[in-house]
Amino acid sequence: MNVLKMIKVAIAILLSIVVTSCAAPQGGGVRPTSKQFSSQWIEITMGGMMALPGEGLALALSLKNKSSKTLQVSVAFITPDPTQRCEVTKQLNSAQSSLFSCPQKSLTPNTDYPIEISIYSDEGHKNLVEKPRTQFYFSEKDAKAFEELTKKLEAEKAK
Repeated sequence: MNVLKMIKVAIAILLSIVVTSCAAPQGGGVRPTSKQFSSQWIEITMGGMMALPGEGLALALSLKNKSSKTLQVSVAFITPDPTQRCEVTKQLNSAQSSLFSCPQKSLTPNTDYPIEISIYSDEGHKNLVEKPRTQFYFSEKDAKAFEELTKKLEAEKAK
């Protein structure tokens, strides 16, 4: 494994640990909205900022279909910078998990990043069965770590 891949794996692991363990407002990553995240169709298995091969750093949310039906799931990452917003739609079979990601060039600290999830029971997206929401929150410390990791990835890429 080359150095760049090792760094990306280490970053992904580090950030995954940071964001999945930081549900409190002082930490980064997924933070419950005022109404606790709840869905009869899906569950969040991981969320936050991570390094993805070929994408660099990205907002990422791993969702698992906990129903017996195939679902169409659309995740809208609503970022403070409108140019970095994105929506990703995927099909999730029963018990299947998938990673939804949105590449980012920068991170705004101490700001909520709302995430809107639309769950459809049909491929045509006509039968909306649920629309849960959650959000990411990144502290100053998270933003500095993001900046440092971005510089390291760019330096490695330039070699």
